[in-house]
Amino acid sequence: MRYLNHMYIYCLSIIMILSCNSESSTQSINSENNFINDNALIINHNDQEREYLIYIPSSYDSTQATPLVLSFHGGSGTAYGYMQYTDMRSVADTAGFLIAYPQGSLDSEGFSHWNSMLYTEGSKSVVDDVGFIQSLLNDIEDNYNIDTNRIYASGFSNGADFSFSLGCYLNSKFAAIVSVSGLMAQESETYCNPISSTGIMIVHGTSDTERPYLGINSWYLSIDSAINYWVDYNNLDSTINLNYVDDNNYQIENYNYLNSNNKVMIKLLKIINGGHYWFDLEYQNQNLDQTIWNFFTQHYKN
Repeated sequence: MRYLNHMYIYCLSIIMILSCNSESSTQSINSENNFINDNALIINHNDQEREYLIYIPSSYDSTQATPLVLSFHGGSGTAYGYMQYTDMRSVADTAGFLIAYPQGSLDSEGFSHWNSMLYTEGSKSVVDDVGFIQSLLNDIEDNYNIDTNRIYASGFSNGADFSFSLGCYLNSKFAAIVSVSGLMAQESETYCNPISSTGIMIVHGTSDTERPYLGINSWYLSIDSAINYWVDYNNLDSTINLNYVDDNNYQIENYNYLNSNNKVMIKLLKIINGGHYWFDLEYQNQNLDQTIWNFFTQHYKN
């Protein structure tokens, strides 16, 4: 049963750890390391209570099928903090889509996380986060009129890693995913089994030290290897490069990989000398959230 939980708090230590199994971030969304998700909705998955927040724009009409975006915080983050920091809500108000902000569970070191590696021994945990997201989608679809052909996932850092995994292991559900400063698990080259075309957008800095552009041996693919995987899967054979400097002086190499209908299936925004951030991009009067939504609007599941 769904219910509101106004005071569901886990107290965590404030520790910065840089490794594959515990992730820190310089972003303010991870500064408290507390679960303070007021008005969180609760679902029970595998005998564990799991939280999520949902944002419903005022334009929502229950008689109309509405797109849904799932947005995933980084390691040690919270759903509420991530909602406040990235704040895609203003875009949702204008475009008319719902946003769900799931909360990761605690790992063995007391940090919230997403288990993006189902088959890799020694990964972050054995938590069934893919199953949790399937249950969450069922819960949302039971209570709102969702356009099941327009369900999307985006995330930052560990949440972006997990978005890649959803593109693999829940491929039938997601029309497109966006990774910001995240990497695709190396296991995906073997176990990823998509059944339909999926849009992939990657935003990544070349100087990211927590999720290096060149990947992490035995754990994460390089950005180029991840792109090659999805380019091969989607049978893409043409590329358009549109490089530019945005209004905040980020030097961006913009690669667009097109299908036979000239539709952009894979998009890479390569931020030269960019670090491990949710980037404050601004180009042609569009910020990163708007750019992400524009990419999503090009993709439907069927």
